[in-house]
Amino acid sequence: MEVMPTRMLKAGETVFKEGDSPDEGLCYICYGSVEISRREVDGSRTLATLEAGDVFGEMALINSAMRNATAMAKTDCGLFTVNMANFQHKVEQLDPVMRGVFRVFVLTIRDFLMQRELWLVDRKELLQQVDKAESKLAQIPEDGARKLLF
Repeated sequence: MEVMPTRMLKAGETVFKEGDSPDEGLCYICYGSVEISRREVDGSRTLATLEAGDVFGEMALINSAMRNATAMAKTDCGLFTVNMANFQHKVEQLDPVMRGVFRVFVLTIRDFLMQRELWLVDRKELLQQVDKAESKLAQIPEDGARKLLF
């Protein structure tokens, strides 16, 4: 089945930004590629580069949370979008048990990703502290280090 794009973007155009409302919905890439990135303390980190046939933006729709990443067209691309209202209508048509299972899966995945991000930040801070300590130790003359130890 061929899906016709409802939104066309030039390379470098932003689909949505981290912190944006989820109202625009999820996107299916008809052609082209999209880069997904997230702000970090020391800049931006690319999370994924998606190609034709991939879907993104689904997490914001499922739990109505603000966007947790930025999506930008890496090349000229065409997207088919499903807005919040249409998505919710489709989910409401699911069997209640399946709808509940679906929501639990998504919330579990989102929680895991948030915990992973916290772990990465903690790890980075710890590595920076180790680097500082090693730098300070390197500045101590060898005989000074012996005096500290004995």
